[in-house]
Amino acid sequence: MDEEYLQAFAGTSAEPVIVNDQPRRSEVKDVTGSYAIGEGEDKNEKTFLSYNVMLDQPKDAVEYYALDMLNDILCGGEASPIKIALLEAGIGQDISCDIAVSIKQPTLSIVAKNANLEQKDEFLRIVRETLEKAVNEGLDAKLVEAVIANTEFHLREANFGSAPKGLVYGINSMDSWLYGGSPLTYLSSEEPMKKIRENPHIFEDLIKTHILDNQHALVATLVPEEGLNAKVEAETKAKLAAYKATLSEEELDTMVAETAEIKRRQMEPDDPENLKKLPLLKMEDLEEVKPFKTAEEIMIGSRKAGIYRDFTSHIVYMTLNFNMDHLPEKYIPYAGLLAETLGMMDTEAHTYTDLDNEIGCHMGTLNFNVRQLQRLDGSFIPYFYANGKFMASETENAMKLFEETLLTTKLEDKDRLQEILEESLISLQDSIGYAGDRAASARCFSYFDPFYAYREKTTGID
Repeated sequence: MDEEYLQAFAGTSAEPVIVNDQPRRSEVKDVTGSYAIGEGEDKNEKTFLSYNVMLDQPKDAVEYYALDMLNDILCGGEASPIKIALLEAGIGQDISCDIAVSIKQPTLSIVAKNANLEQKDEFLRIVRETLEKAVNEGLDAKLVEAVIANTEFHLREANFGSAPKGLVYGINSMDSWLYGGSPLTYLSSEEPMKKIRENPHIFEDLIKTHILDNQHALVATLVPEEGLNAKVEAETKAKLAAYKATLSEEELDTMVAETAEIKRRQMEPDDPENLKKLPLLKMEDLEEVKPFKTAEEIMIGSRKAGIYRDFTSHIVYMTLNFNMDHLPEKYIPYAGLLAETLGMMDTEAHTYTDLDNEIGCHMGTLNFNVRQLQRLDGSFIPYFYANGKFMASETENAMKLFEETLLTTKLEDKDRLQEILEESLISLQDSIGYAGDRAASARCFSYFDPFYAYREKTTGID
């Protein structure tokens, strides 16, 4: 790297960039804004309520990891106290919490989606009282243990999807390095996690010092407003017209000419000689690899199982597939709904909050979904599947949780089912809002491909 790249650059004596702290306020600020809805659309339960706090910068790696976990403790799971308190009070249909620890002065945001404006005071009261209760009476020990165990699992697994681990670790080093600290401060998690386990009240202390005793806060309310888009469009047109009126004929002609030149250059084909300079991979540059590993087949009772042996840092990845090709068409959409309810409702042995804690203590994840596996001839097999990952030492506990969730969930609890449906609806609406192209594309494919038609029935707009 030095010979081919770095040595071409001269050193610099420039001073480092300093990011100044935002001055602290001594009072809570209250702001209200609006967002656009369609003409005649019902405004009931369409308000967003949020409580936001600027936290102190973590003084060390212990606080850094603890603040990150506090996010999951307060609102991240079904057993989280703020989420339970707000939903039980009927405030909002989806409760979320976000603690941003990657910036110099971290922030906390607690948001209730699909609430009503008149619930704002009650929302703030419940948030405050729930936090005070956590400090005075202590957090649920099982919840704290579940969040710590789950965090340790994911830190050990270090699964960043398709992103290279080195790249992610490099980005994570910026959380301290950008603000004058060492790039190594937050990269080692084992010792900080050990100290967090040794301090059973660290999260209560963080709630008190970073949130309850902190007046640098913002109450932000977002209310629906009909005709807002038309209003903004009219204001923009007026602003542009006023600006245009200040320009001379010569300035207007120059602007038109520059725009035309930009469009011409954008449409002009690239020089073939320049295109040839771009480095391209050839087939002979690629190493031939086997497309997939072969499973070792074994029998568990009367069932066939496939085992893939590999280095996984002692983590077991397990999937149970249940063939759905016999399911009547009218029930296909409900398979997708069933996948969303399992693990979110009471079982014969646990309430759904206790179940959430049990899964957190003994597993990395436990998920349910519907998928289709396509054959080479274009046909497919639909499966309902349960997917989990856990440390090899937790295999027995994980098997019990698979069995308990799949076979003993109490699906007759209509009130809880209503809460899950409302959260699911909000999630679907949000996904269409920020990824509408995907929803439209999936729906288009469903009209001429049975594979995608089935997927649309279980996870799409259908």
